Amino acid sequence: MHQSDQHLTGIRATEIVMNYICVKHNVMNSDDPRPVLLAAHLAVLLIFFIPSETTNRSERIALTALADSIQAQLGSLVRVLRIDESEHSDVVQSFAITQLPAFVLVRRGVELWRQQGSTDETSLIELIRRLLTT
Repeated sequence: MHQSDQHLTGIRATEIVMNYICVKHNVMNSDDPRPVLLAAHLAVLLIFFIPSETTNRSERIALTALADSIQAQLGSLVRVLRIDESEHSDVVQSFAITQLPAFVLVRRGVELWRQQGSTDETSLIELIRRLLTT
């Protein structure tokens, strides 16, 4: 997936994310080599991580714990994907992310919400539930 420096929007960004989910992202159980298939109605929360070489370990651990907690609390309502900017710069560019960490909620190829910069877990979970159940 080699993209130009142009900002990609809409369907193209969705294609990049779906390709990322299916090919690049380790969305597989190590005991089961089959890729995880996402239902068309399933929402995806993309959490864009600060590259590991530019952030301290405690910040990265906290963000990983946040992602895991969100997935555990929201279950089948949303699929949480962690995206490391240094490993997947094409995905970051396609969403025009300018500040990390960043959070983007997408359903059926439509961006429902985004926030660039940190947020607290309680507010984030309440917001996602409200957006996906109304």
